[in-house]
Amino acid sequence: MSLKMLKVPRPGPGLRAIAQLRADEESGVEGELVFTQIIPNGPVTIEGNVTGLTPGLHGLHVHQSGAIKDNCKEIGPHFIAYYGRHGGPRDQIRHVGDLGNIKAEEGETLTVKIVDHLISLTGPRSIVGRSIAISKSEDDYGRAGTEDSALNGTSGPAVACGIIGYLN
Repeated sequence: MSLKMLKVPRPGPGLRAIAQLRADEESGVEGELVFTQIIPNGPVTIEGNVTGLTPGLHGLHVHQSGAIKDNCKEIGPHFIAYYGRHGGPRDQIRHVGDLGNIKAEEGETLTVKIVDHLISLTGPRSIVGRSIAISKSEDDYGRAGTEDSALNGTSGPAVACGIIGYLN
């Protein structure tokens, strides 16, 4: 009797979290996003796939609450962590949860790959236990000059959302 050595994939270094996106009402939008942070206080990489989005730009935001009920309507405002106004991912001042826009093409699965230097998987900027949502419309990064724009980028209601939880 011989024993064979099995090759078991090892998880990569650092922390990982995951969010399973589920459709709000009947949007048909679904997906999975994986968050990886190699070093504490380092950037977080967001990778995954999303299906069912209408063509065009859609806001991607981490929200304050991780309580998803009633079709993504109770997830609260964008995750702020510190004082700040709504902005884009490259803005000096922004909510921690403002991750910008993702662009969907007609009939294609959207492959997401974002690197963000403000969100974290630990500490006061941790997104773990919060929700992530994809908005119906484009995020204007707070530049429209309206009260709605300053709060949420006038990106509209969520078409999909999921709770972010540790993967390992």
